[in-house]
Amino acid sequence: MRWWLFVGLIGGCSGKGDDTASAESDADTDADTDGDTDSDTDTDTDSDTDSDTDSDTDTDTDTDSDTDTDTDTDVTVVCEGDADCDGWNDVLDCDDTDPTVYFDIPFWPDGDGDGFGDPKGAVVYVCGDESGAPSPSGYVFDSSDCDDTDATIFPGAFEDLKDGIDSNCDGDADGVCTDDADCDGWNDVIDCDDTDPMRYVEDTFWADDDHDGYGDPADSTTVCGDKAGASPPSGYVDDFSDCDDSEPTIYPGAFEDLTDGIDSNCDGDADGVCKDDADCDGFNDVIDCDDTDPTLFFDSTFYEDADGDGYGNPSASTTVCGGKAGASPPAGYVDDFSDCNDTDAGVAPGAAEILGDGIDNNCDGVAS
Repeated sequence: MRWWLFVGLIGGCSGKGDDTASAESDADTDADTDGDTDSDTDTDTDSDTDSDTDSDTDTDTDTDSDTDTDTDTDVTVVCEGDADCDGWNDVLDCDDTDPTVYFDIPFWPDGDGDGFGDPKGAVVYVCGDESGAPSPSGYVFDSSDCDDTDATIFPGAFEDLKDGIDSNCDGDADGVCTDDADCDGWNDVIDCDDTDPMRYVEDTFWADDDHDGYGDPADSTTVCGDKAGASPPSGYVDDFSDCDDSEPTIYPGAFEDLTDGIDSNCDGDADGVCKDDADCDGFNDVIDCDDTDPTLFFDSTFYEDADGDGYGNPSASTTVCGGKAGASPPAGYVDDFSDCNDTDAGVAPGAAEILGDGIDNNCDGVAS
């Protein structure tokens, strides 16, 4: 009995058997070796049923907050050659300790406070970004002032053409413009007077010695003027169409005396001498039937009327040179060519047809 108990104790300590199971065998063995109905059945279910499922089952599932949610704020990011990691390496970055600024912005001194900087002044650089940088006091982001001692001189300022100063910094002082001495906008190649800004275009005038208002094309002079033109000098006109500047009655449009042999109207033809029209009647020598008489210019055709019936023979004709009203037929000729038999006065268009005589009396082309 004691030996078993000892062995049982050893088994319970081994920790290998299930504690609940060991509690059961306890209840059994104890139950009756006693034989007495002693309610001391010692069911000794041993509350040591070790509900100690061993809280040493290590509820220590070790959620160990060291599952490193600890993103380790202590980790240091290193950008090679760019200490502030702003994308501008330490060679280009003007301040590699501040990621919000990275390149130098130049500023020029503005001594006269007109907002335009002196290009010859000492430049100051301020580290900034794409939007710029704050300008230091007395400096501006500009270098276009041509005189930083005078606030009235700057690009775009009013230019006084009389003060001899380049107020608007365009590189030209008054009266000194590139290739344009008088600064009138017309360079020295085309300006007819580059010393006077009010004159730049040349006008040509022609001598009018006979004072008829028409100039001599062979005698001219030029006068420098402006947009509105120049005024002609005395004895000159703005015309060069006179064909004889020594005679005031000869000029374009003058009356033409056809008997004096003079080209009074400057049309290029003296009287009776017209180009390809000897009689100057307007019909050239090709179509003029008589180029010696200006009243005659085209031919009229007439037909012989041998039988005197008023109808002409289409086979016998002549022409007569006439004028606008035409010409008169010569004796024995008429202005008709419809007679079919000019030897018989009884045969003519419209004559009575005598049936059975075998003659075409009325010239209708049918003999009866």
